[in-house]
Amino acid sequence: MGRVEAFSDGVIAVIITIMVLELKAPEAATPEALRAALPALFLYALSFIIVASMWVHHHGLLKTAKKTTPRFLWSNINLLFWMSLIPFATATVGKFPRDPWPVAAYAAVFFLTSLSFSILQTVLARHNREDTARMQSLLRVRFKALFSVFCYLASMVAAFVYLPVAYGLFFLVAVAYVVPPLMFDREFSEIAPSELEEMKGVEAGVDC
Repeated sequence: MGRVEAFSDGVIAVIITIMVLELKAPEAATPEALRAALPALFLYALSFIIVASMWVHHHGLLKTAKKTTPRFLWSNINLLFWMSLIPFATATVGKFPRDPWPVAAYAAVFFLTSLSFSILQTVLARHNREDTARMQSLLRVRFKALFSVFCYLASMVAAFVYLPVAYGLFFLVAVAYVVPPLMFDREFSEIAPSELEEMKGVEAGVDC
């Protein structure tokens, strides 16, 4: 399991490094040139926060893995693949911040990344069906992942309707991931046993 975590950490570190290398210095020391660089800087900061938050949750998620299986490994690789496209999407929308197509493509990359994170969570939940505490934790992680999937899907549509809404949804997801868990998630005691049983029933169909 240590090799999986080390490999994943390395890939995510490279993703963040590539993102910062895409930032270009202003062409002149003028207020206009500095303002022109602000969209790219804002998108970098936004993507950095989201990628860093994903790393934090990914780190905790891997701690729940009890064994390495082909499905688990490929689910993790699938997540890393979509994350590796984030620097390209960030650089593109940073260059064309008012064009709906790059904004929609940016949302699509994060949509697929969040969906892949949810898939990985589903695979790992199958490993912990008999561990009630971990099932509770994984249930909350799934909520965040599905919340992100919904927001990014909505932002793809909003990009062609009203761009500020799309950017607002990006910011909303970032806030949702960095807010302390006790402020965002429900306490363990607030999750009804029926919800856990339903979760177990859903995961029973996942064959690892």
